[in-house]
Amino acid sequence: MSLALAITVLIAGMLGLDHAWAEPAGEHAAPAVAWSDWIRAIWPILVTVIGAVGAGLYLGLAMRFPSVSAFNSLKSTVYGMKDQQTKDEGRLKRLEELCGETPTRIELQEDIAELGERMSGLEGEMKGVGQQLGTTNTYLHTLIERGLKGS
Repeated sequence: MSLALAITVLIAGMLGLDHAWAEPAGEHAAPAVAWSDWIRAIWPILVTVIGAVGAGLYLGLAMRFPSVSAFNSLKSTVYGMKDQQTKDEGRLKRLEELCGETPTRIELQEDIAELGERMSGLEGEMKGVGQQLGTTNTYLHTLIERGLKGS
């Protein structure tokens, strides 16, 4: 507080307002300083203090809240996640329906028939591979016999 008073007296002296304190008036008379003189004397201090407080408040609030671009980016991310969640919920409901239902006898027979077709297809392919392997074996056997006879 004494620092503020010292600064005020210093500024008043620089503005030429020190005569009110230096020259005593009558015993009951107040110093001859008008309100406008006080405002002019205190104005630089008020502007500096209020400016510093305002800048501090602005920076404090700017650091607490996100910028508009960051907020819009976050908002689009949240909407994207909401859409994905809606899709996932639909898939989950469909899976619950499929898992909740017990297969009927006809569905089981269809699945068994499909597996039987796959197995017969594999057996046919295995016979074809076996036949090709037998042909290759016979061909190699013939080459070896002819090679041994010719040497």
